[in-house]
This record gives sequence, structure tokens and C-alpha cells, in this order.
Amino acid sequence: MKIGIYDSGIGGLSVLKELLPVFPTDHFIYYGDTRNAPYGSKSKEALWKINTVILNFFESNKIDILIVACNTSSALFLDEIKKYSNVPVFELIQPTAEKIKIDKFKKVTVFGTTRTIDSHCYKTSIQLLAPNTNVQEIACPLWVPFIETSSLIDTNEISIYADMSEKVLHAINWETEAIIYGCSHYPFLNRHLEKTWGHNSSNHPVKWINPAQTLASLLKKEKQRISSPVDSVPKIEFIITKSSTLFTTLSKQIIKNSTTTHNLNII
Repeated sequence: MKIGIYDSGIGGLSVLKELLPVFPTDHFIYYGDTRNAPYGSKSKEALWKINTVILNFFESNKIDILIVACNTSSALFLDEIKKYSNVPVFELIQPTAEKIKIDKFKKVTVFGTTRTIDSHCYKTSIQLLAPNTNVQEIACPLWVPFIETSSLIDTNEISIYADMSEKVLHAINWETEAIIYGCSHYPFLNRHLEKTWGHNSSNHPVKWINPAQTLASLLKKEKQRISSPVDSVPKIEFIITKSSTLFTTLSKQIIKNSTTTHNLNII
């Protein structure tokens, strides 16, 4: 089966990492739009134009399913993406809302880009399934540019961690029970975030939720239904729109234990 997956840059690699064990013998095409990252601060019109370019790319490559690894694109255009595509489309928001319902969290915080937070996509999806769950939404517009440009260690480290600390402490003091990575880039900060903030102000454990893991769990259950009968060779094609040393480094780290062949192209 040929699986298309896209994001504004490196963020979707955190999604690919979770999907590889579910589809170890399939063919992935990963489109990282490194030229246009970050998406979260762009106009809706500009973002839809960018998305159509990507969707046309996948159509020409005859994929079997599409994974929208970008929360901003899902938040703004999920219905349009489904209409535009002629294959099943999966994203990160709805599976995460279903997890919140199953786990019966009463206070949940969502970190995301400005566009994702302004759309209230997570809050709406969660409260449709779990109306008694309180959802706090916090925009973190500095995080994606930092992750995309800093190699995770940079002269801006102090200021970005100060911003992270302020926002996470706000959630912790609100006595949140769970914090959702509402952007696929954010799990790359998980070692700092989850190690530093494991409990809320009442000293209750805080669950950090990676939507990529909830999606992987869903697709594992759906695999037999969605799998294409056409045989495929285990392979990963990385397509990026601008040269990125960080992307190259992280993509190699993610597939280091995989026997899947891979190549990287810049378009």
C-alpha cells in the first residue's frame, strides 16, 4: 500500500515514527513543506493554495491513503481535503478526541499553533464526544519556528524555554489532567516538557498526549479494512521543498532501526 503523509516541515516525522511499526511493509511518501514552514501564522487563503499543491502532488503519485500530519491544515481544511482527495483521509484531531472521552479526563489543555487554537478544532471535537470535559487552549506560535530552525539547541534557547515554562505552568496551575500536543512538531520537545512537568499543582500526574500515537492505534485497528490488495515494496520517499539539515538528520534518526529503503528529494 502506498501511504501519503504531509506536514509543514519536520513535524510530521513524529507521526511517521509512530506509523512505521503499524505499516512495516508498505510504501510511504512523506512531503515536508520546509519552504513554507511554519503554516500557523499564514493566511487561510495562502494555506489553502499550499495544500492544493500538495494534494495534487499526491494525486499524481497515486497513493492509497492520505495522512494529514499537519494540525493547522486539518483544523482549517479537513472537509475540503476530503472532498479534494479521492482516497481515504486520516488526521490527528478526531482520534485524540476519542481518547479523551475513553480516558474520561475532566480538564484538558491543548497547545497548538495560532491557527489551530483559533479554530477551536480540538475543543469542539472533544466536547462533542465528552461535553463535561473542560478544554483550555493555548497558542504557542514561537515553538514551530524554533524547532524548524534551531536544531533544537540555539542561542534562542533561554527565551523559548521561558515561553514554554510560562505556558506549561499556566496549564499545570489550572490543574489540567492531560496536555495535548496540538501540533506534530511539539513532541520533539517532549524530553524537556514531560521530564520537567509530570504533575499538576495538586501533585496529580499529568498525561502528555501525542496525537500521532492515537492515530497509530486507530490505523492498527483499521489496517485490514484500508489496506490495498496491491503488493508494495517497503520504502520511504522523503520529499522536501527546501534543503534542511535538520530534516535530513531527524529523518535518518527515525528510520535508523528500520530495514525499509529510503531516499530524499528536494523539489
